[in-house]
Amino acid sequence: MMVGTPRVQPGNDNVFGPVLDDLVKLSPCPTLVVKSDKPEPRSAARVIIPTDGSAYSMRALDLAMAVAEPDAAIVVLHVVAPTRTGVGTERARDLRDSLQERVNRLAGSVDVRIMVAPDVELAILTAVREMGADLLVLGTSVRSGTRRLHLGPRVENLVTLAPCSVMILNT
Repeated sequence: MMVGTPRVQPGNDNVFGPVLDDLVKLSPCPTLVVKSDKPEPRSAARVIIPTDGSAYSMRALDLAMAVAEPDAAIVVLHVVAPTRTGVGTERARDLRDSLQERVNRLAGSVDVRIMVAPDVELAILTAVREMGADLLVLGTSVRSGTRRLHLGPRVENLVTLAPCSVMILNT
């Protein structure tokens, strides 16, 4: 199911609104929510896909490759937060290699980037602004157990704060 919305409702019991939230939460199939306040469709010439290596973010990568323009600038971004024991560089390198293999199979021109930053959301938003991204593609899974649609705080913050259109693929 694919639905669109012009806005999110931060600080409310509903992320997108009561009807849309229920559709996403109760849907028996994957859902795609497109948030855009633009009155007309825009091209997807500059696309960012943040990834943590999960199956959800890999599906978002597949979606982004399908909707992006043929000559689009596509960035797959993994942000590593520093820890007391140092940065998880080995895991980041393994993820980068895995992502590079995947994008090579998808036959597109994709830039795989690893960033080190203490705040993952801020790093993603900074990358979106610096690149002048048209589209941010996020993969997630609805968290169950609450009456409220819960996509996760990171996804909800990114969809609220991103200065571009956002696609949220819930699988």
